Formats: sequence, C-alpha cells, structure tokens
Amino acid sequence: MAKEKAKTSKIVISCCVAVVLLAAIIVGIILAVNNSNREKTATTIMTCSVNPSVQFKINANNKVMDVVATNDDGQKLIVKGEFIGLSAEDAAQLFVELSTEAGYINVSTQGTEVSINLTGTLENYDELKNKIVSSVNEYFSENGIIAGAVATVSKDIKSAIEQINTNAKNLADKTANELMQIYDETTNNLEGISNSLQEAFYAYYQVAQDAKDLAMEALESARDGLDKAQAALDNATDATREVLQEALNVAQKVLDDAEAAFEKATEELNAKIQEAITKFKKDSEAIFEQITTAINQQIENNKQLIEDHLKQFEENKAEIQKQIADYQNSLNA
Repeated sequence: MAKEKAKTSKIVISCCVAVVLLAAIIVGIILAVNNSNREKTATTIMTCSVNPSVQFKINANNKVMDVVATNDDGQKLIVKGEFIGLSAEDAAQLFVELSTEAGYINVSTQGTEVSINLTGTLENYDELKNKIVSSVNEYFSENGIIAGAVATVSKDIKSAIEQINTNAKNLADKTANELMQIYDETTNNLEGISNSLQEAFYAYYQVAQDAKDLAMEALESARDGLDKAQAALDNATDATREVLQEALNVAQKVLDDAEAAFEKATEELNAKIQEAITKFKKDSEAIFEQITTAINQQIENNKQLIEDHLKQFEENKAEIQKQIADYQNSLNA
C-alpha cells in the first residue's frame, strides 16, 4: 500500500512539474512575441542637431531602428557611425562624439548647444529625455568641452516627416499612430539612398503615389455607384425591379473592372517604385564613398586640435569641469 502511495505521489509531482514547465514555456513565448513586436514598432523620432542634423527612429525598446540625415553634414555622420541597435541615449552620445571629432563642435568654443527633439506616440518622454541629456552632457564633461544638450518634446510628427520628404501630402488629418506608420514607410524607402538624392527620389515617388490615388478615386466612385444601385433595388417596386437589376449588374461590372485595373496599376506602380529605389541606391554608392573620404579627412584634420585640447583639460580639469557644469545648468534651468 505504501509503495502504491509513493508511486501515485511521484506521478502527481511529475504532472505538476510538467504543468509548471509548460506554463513557463507559454509565458516565455508570449514575452518573446511581445518583445519582437516592440522591436519592430517605431514609437519615437529623435532629431539631433548642431550643424549636422540627423533623425533617429526609435522602437518601443528604446533602440535605434533606423537613422536618416536631414542635411549633407548629417549624412557624413551616418556613414561614419554605427547607430543601429544603440539605445537612444547612446546614439545621441555617438552623434555628439562624431560631431566633435569632425570639427562641427569646436572644443575651443565657450559654449555649444546641442538641440535634441523627441516626438512620437509615447505619452511621457520625461525619463527618456533625462537619459539623453545626461548621456550627452557626460561626454562633454569627460572630455572637457564647454557644451551641453537641450532636449525638447513635441507632438509634431508631421514636421519630422516633412524634413525628410518635402513632397509629403495628406498628413493634416492623420493620427499620431498613422503618422508614425508613414514615417516608418518613409525611412524604409530611404534606406541606402543618400541625402542629396532623397528629394529627387520622393519627387518620383509622389508621382507614382498620385497615380495610385487617382486609381483609388475611380475605384471608390465605382463602389459608390454600386451602393446606390443596390439601395434603389432594395426599395424598388416589382415594376422597376428588372430595370434596376440590369443597372446593378452594370454597376457590378464597372466595379469588377475598376478593381482589376486598380490591382494591375498598383502592381505596376510598386514595381516601378522598387526599380527607382534600386537605381537611387546604386547611384548613392559612389556618393557614400566620397562622403566617407570627406568625413575621414575632417576627423584627421581635427585630430591634433582635440589632442591638444585634452592635454589642456587635464592640466585645468577642475576649473574647466566647473565651467561645463555651469553652462549645462544654464541650458536646462
């Protein structure tokens, strides 16, 4: 009897362990799926500006998904820095580090302000803003540079889109989530295309989108005609039902033709857009090589100045760090 009880207890324990393990696996799968979704969801646009100006697309895990230059100097920093996958604060710090190395932030200047703007779908940006300012200011303090970051938060996602696509249309009535989706699509299209070719690309892209919008309007008109014909048929008397049914059949035929035409036109436009993206990326390769050469030369030219500055900083560290702290406090007072 005791053996049977012991055997039963082992079975019960084994079942309990199996249930616990299964639950842990399910929880792990749910967490992995949620984390994957967070990694793929753009929530924030961080714009960093000195003279170089760069936009960072940040996901729900506070990691950089993509980076886009909004001017030529910003493009130089992008080809030089490995930003993808960094946290927002580390990306901002790398931005100022490269800006300093390339001479955009003069180590001898008595006060340089770095502007950082956050916009997106998050309800509260206070914690992220503080992390970014702290990270940037820490770099300046450690390197004896009298400079500091000023971070602001805005709800104007539309302006961030227009910075990288001057031809952007139909943004006024979009929700924040819809605008972030448009921004996401925009940055995906621009990946691998140099800043100097972005305007030309989007001029072409907008022509294709306008053609698609016209086709959509024709489709919506056909659908409206079908709805009206169906409504008339539903309320018709027996005397007019046959005539109205014929009208409905015609409207359905028009709709079928419009949908087929729209599908074909969309496929053709998407193919042309992909061809354009491929061409613009190819044309960008030589431009990126020139940009890489230029930024490397700027860094080399500025190298001795930074080395001399660091020596002076070590000799007067306490005094310079106080000046830096005073300046940074004045920026964020």
